[in-house]
Amino acid sequence: MSKAPDAVLSSPVPFPAGAGPANLAELVFAPRPGEDPSSQVLLGHLGKTATDVSLADLRRGAVSLAGKLSALGIGPKDTVALIRLPRTSELPIALAAAALGARGNRTLLPMYLELDALGTWLETSDVRAVLWNVGEAAVGSREARLAADLAALLRERRVGAWCLHRDLAVLDPAPDPDPGLVASLRDGAGRETECVIFTTSGSSGRSKLVLYRQGAILASAASWQAAGLFDSARMGGRGMSLLLAHSMGLRAMWNAIWTRRPLCLVTPEWFEENPEGALGQMARMAPEHVLGGPAVYRTFLALSRFFPEAAKEALGSIRTVISSGAPWDEELAQAIEAATGLALHGAFGTTETMQVASTLAPGISPAARGTLGNPLPGVELGLVRDEGELHRLLVRSPFGCAGTLEPSGLVPAAQWFETGDLVRRTPGGLVHAGRAATDFVKDGFGVKIPYARVAGFYAGLADPVESIEFLPLREQPGVGAIVFVRGAAAGERVFDAEILALVERILYGRHAELRERVEEFEFRHLTIARFACVGGPAPRTAKGTLRRDAVADVADTVRTPYVEAAGVVSLDRTRFA
Repeated sequence: MSKAPDAVLSSPVPFPAGAGPANLAELVFAPRPGEDPSSQVLLGHLGKTATDVSLADLRRGAVSLAGKLSALGIGPKDTVALIRLPRTSELPIALAAAALGARGNRTLLPMYLELDALGTWLETSDVRAVLWNVGEAAVGSREARLAADLAALLRERRVGAWCLHRDLAVLDPAPDPDPGLVASLRDGAGRETECVIFTTSGSSGRSKLVLYRQGAILASAASWQAAGLFDSARMGGRGMSLLLAHSMGLRAMWNAIWTRRPLCLVTPEWFEENPEGALGQMARMAPEHVLGGPAVYRTFLALSRFFPEAAKEALGSIRTVISSGAPWDEELAQAIEAATGLALHGAFGTTETMQVASTLAPGISPAARGTLGNPLPGVELGLVRDEGELHRLLVRSPFGCAGTLEPSGLVPAAQWFETGDLVRRTPGGLVHAGRAATDFVKDGFGVKIPYARVAGFYAGLADPVESIEFLPLREQPGVGAIVFVRGAAAGERVFDAEILALVERILYGRHAELRERVEEFEFRHLTIARFACVGGPAPRTAKGTLRRDAVADVADTVRTPYVEAAGVVSLDRTRFA
């Protein structure tokens, strides 16, 4: 960064530097006064079968897995990739992630599998082994075919792969851990030990690899505790995060172990494909707080409409809801409050910084609804003046990432991380005002939509397609699109059924190609779900960017989910399942 911040905001609450466990193994194994080892720390399911993990189970399982990995020649300093196949359980992945962290391994945790990038990730991260839940994939299913493709790639790369069920039996009962082995684990790592590698979209559209050390995980939890976020009235009860392989999800898992309060894990795909099953699992787990993107809460509202009794039972235990990972949605906040009586809180963070602000945190501003919230203890939010009343947002934090991994090695994180976000100062706090550049946006699920990669998916389409502008959707996965077409009046909406049908066939043809080479999570979130056509060429500013005011009405129509509107076509992407 070439310029220092013009202003810096911080928490009045002191950051407890160095407080807490010395490493993740101590967090897992060190007994606390009054703790109950039989209390649950992970609530999950295998298919329809409820399966939970207690603190004692976690300790036994971590030592057992450590021994099995050593027998396979996988050392405690090796990098191990953890891969969850679509429609399979999060639970064995969570247990293995905790065990690997306690052992001192570095874990590659892909948010989703970009098949054409996985080989590079494995090489860049120096992965020595892959642990996955392939045993849950039904014979002949798309998951099984994906597993076969992955297995072929791993054989080509000479990377061993072991099933968490068939080979390692991570959820089977294990003997009580040997005290000597536990002591060796507690002595085997420190706060500087590299811990986890997340994947996140870069400006090029390709995922980058973000590395964290154990000390950052521990410092984050210590900051949350100092801010009072673990109080029972806030986020100290049973928690729920809908995607483990994400900085929000993994942090939620370690927070659950820190607080000795369970994390609820439901197979993410169930909320769309098996909603009654998802609600049934939630009713059993009874989560008390939920942290997720706006789409999570819109999904809850939709389920309440379609399955009112089941949703009432499943959601009735929730007392705190926090929106993070995507811009604030005031309409959603009002809908949540009207339906449940709960106030929707806000939080802000990035994959490179973890959560750094919350409207639940104490601070110098009121942290009004719709703001980013107050910085957490130890965090500094830097403001660099941009145009008008806008500022570029920078973050300096004791629990930021160590840097990013490149083929040449680790690129250390800068002292101040430039988020790329624009904010506006108000009496109630900082308000998000968009991105400084249009490299990506986040959809309502908190998934980054990298425009360069999405544009590459749809390059070279046949006539009459001239160009496409992509839009984030609020309630459903996928992207919206304004397709500018030749042969129509420039700037005018196209309602001609023949042109719309032709564009629809072209897009379906491209989707058929993409489905053969794009992993399911990526296909669901980064391909076109709804589109409208406008006569080309696209209206541009003097700088060459899209004149968004000229297409605002059609953009709003495309973004409105699950509503039929003249000239808007919804694509059925499930036909490629």
